[in-house]
Amino acid sequence: MRITERQAADIKLYRAAYAALGAHTPLTGDCGALCNAACCHGGRHDGMIVFPGEELLLRRFYGMRLKRAELRGIPCRFALCRSACLRHPEMRARRPLSCRIFPYAPHFAPDGALEVIPDPRARAVCPIAKAPGERADADPEFARSVQSAFEILLRRPGMREFLGRYSDMLDDYEKFF
Repeated sequence: MRITERQAADIKLYRAAYAALGAHTPLTGDCGALCNAACCHGGRHDGMIVFPGEELLLRRFYGMRLKRAELRGIPCRFALCRSACLRHPEMRARRPLSCRIFPYAPHFAPDGALEVIPDPRARAVCPIAKAPGERADADPEFARSVQSAFEILLRRPGMREFLGRYSDMLDDYEKFF
């Protein structure tokens, strides 16, 4: 498959964003041990958002299907994986960005600044999201690495608009909690 310059630029941005995250996770240990990897046990219709352009890195991921969707009028995709990373640990390095940053999310504050917040949807399954900042084993660098990753991705055309709509969606979910 031949890729365009735009696609090559997207791949480069996502690789830089993944590198900014490095090996950081929400906890200094295996956060999946805390909840038996609850976030990875969705049903066949559950999925994680694929940020614009990221699908290029996920197309050939064994055990994952990309489903077309829409986020407030903007076409997007969701990754449906049926816990492929749990069954095939070597696939962990190929997981989508939304899995890498869970239970946090990029969000625009009312003043337009990019911030990283606990994802309100995560409260249903994640003990970390239920009490953010209260764990002694929390990795203080994690939120900063997520912030850095999305600052890199804001260089992508259309990402600011997408994250604006994503932020609006998160604000709507926040009303339920």
